[in-house]
Amino acid sequence: MRRQNSVDGLEMAWALNHFGYFWLTGMLLDVLKASSPSRIINVSSDAHKRSFLSEMPNFKDNIPVGYIGYADTKLANLLFTNHLAYSIKSTGVTVNALHPGVVSTNFGANNGLLGRIVQFYSSTFGVTPQKGARTIVYLASAPELYSTTGKYYVKEREASSSKLSQDTKLGTKLWQWSLDISQRLGMDTRPMELR
Repeated sequence: MRRQNSVDGLEMAWALNHFGYFWLTGMLLDVLKASSPSRIINVSSDAHKRSFLSEMPNFKDNIPVGYIGYADTKLANLLFTNHLAYSIKSTGVTVNALHPGVVSTNFGANNGLLGRIVQFYSSTFGVTPQKGARTIVYLASAPELYSTTGKYYVKEREASSSKLSQDTKLGTKLWQWSLDISQRLGMDTRPMELR
């Protein structure tokens, strides 16, 4: 619920929920292509439906934190998934995303009273981590999904994501912004410079 920055100067939710995915994928993309068929699975959230992200954040300015900031990063997961799936569709690498549901974990525990409310809600209404992982395992292993790409899943079923998550212009903007930030931080972005 408060602003925190990573050691790279990125807002912490963006560093964890978006750039972590972007960078790990970039580091593994050539290996994934060489060992295809292979699968990339991004954990998003139905919270993405509460995002109204239209411009990429400037980490020097005040940007939304807390639930809205989280929702923005979860929208970014889907924009990233869709852009990557389209860009590498002929490589044998598939890219899909999912919402695991409300899972009873320590998520949000470090956020004072609000964190305790989230903890109470998730422990009362949430599923176990094992049940929350079912859709991840399904996307990683189901033989019938070997060529399925660019989709969103909830409870092991394909689901509709928000209209904004399917905005290809916003997805392209996010992709270029992510490359620009990564390059400014001195990262090798060549694997992610998709044509």
